[in-house]
Amino acid sequence: FENVTMRQLVGHLAGFPHDSDDYLRFNDSKKYKTLQEQRKAAALDAFSNPPINKPGTTFNYSNIGFIIAGHIVEVVSGMSWEEALAKYLYDSGGFTEYPYTNFTGAPDDKIDPFGHFEDLTPCDPSTNRFRCDNVPYYGPCGTFSGPTAALQAYYSFHLRCHNGVDTTGLLSQKSCIELHSPADKSIPEDPGYWYGFGWGITHRSWAGGDEGLVFTHAGSNGLNYHNVWVAPGINRAFVSYTNSARDVDFYMLDSAIEVVLDPLHANDTIATVAMYTLKRTCTPIVLGCLPTGLQA
Repeated sequence: FENVTMRQLVGHLAGFPHDSDDYLRFNDSKKYKTLQEQRKAAALDAFSNPPINKPGTTFNYSNIGFIIAGHIVEVVSGMSWEEALAKYLYDSGGFTEYPYTNFTGAPDDKIDPFGHFEDLTPCDPSTNRFRCDNVPYYGPCGTFSGPTAALQAYYSFHLRCHNGVDTTGLLSQKSCIELHSPADKSIPEDPGYWYGFGWGITHRSWAGGDEGLVFTHAGSNGLNYHNVWVAPGINRAFVSYTNSARDVDFYMLDSAIEVVLDPLHANDTIATVAMYTLKRTCTPIVLGCLPTGLQA
C-alpha cells in the first residue's frame, strides 16, 4: 500500500476491502481512548493485510479506505476528523446549521424520527445507541446526518461552488469541479457511472448544462436512507430520505426524486421530498414534496 494516494482512498480504488474483519473490536473506548486512536488502530490493521486487488486498478467500495483518509486528516490537522470538519468546512464556509456527525437523537430527540430495522421495528438511540447508527469511529464513511436545513445548505454550497458563484472562498471553482468528477474515468463503477470523492458521477437528459452532468449519493447507516441528485447545469439539487433502509426504500427514494422533477418545481433550487414517520414507531410514509425556494 506504500504508493496508495488520497485520490485512490476516496475513489474506492486503493485495494482495501469493504470493511475490516470484526470492525467492532476497534469501538473500544477503554482500549482506545479517543476516536483518533480507534481510527489509527483500524488503519494499521487494514495496512497489515495485503490488498484485495492491485491499488489503482479496480473499483471496490471500501469504508475502511475513507476511515484511513479521515485519519490522515487527523494526523495532518492535529485534531479529530469531527473537529476538522467543523473548523475547515462549516466554520470557514459560514454555515449557520451543522449536520451532526453521530446520530444520538440530538439535537431535538422529541421530533427526530427513529431509524427502523428490516422488520420495521424502530431503534431508540437513547437505549440502544450503537445499534441505531454506525460506530462513531466510522465517521468519515458513515455517520454524517442532520436536519434538513443543514443538508440543504451543504448541497447548495456544492451547486454554487461548481457554478463559480460561491462567495465563501472555501474552495475554488476548479477544486469543486474536480470533486464532482470521476476519481479515474478509465475505471467505471458501472457502465456509464463513475465514482469520485463521495459522489456517483453520471449524466441525465433532464440535467442540462455540461452533457447533463449529475452527481449523486445514496447513503444509509442500515436504519435510515438518504438520496440526493445534484444537477449544476440546471442549478438544482433534489433530495429524498426516509427512516428505514430496506432494499425497497432505495427505489422509493428514487421514485420520489422523479416526483420532484415535475415542472411545478422548476423554480426551486432545492426541493425536498420528506419521507419519515409521523410517529416514531409507525411505518415510514411519504409526506409529500416540500420545495424550499432557496436560491443558489
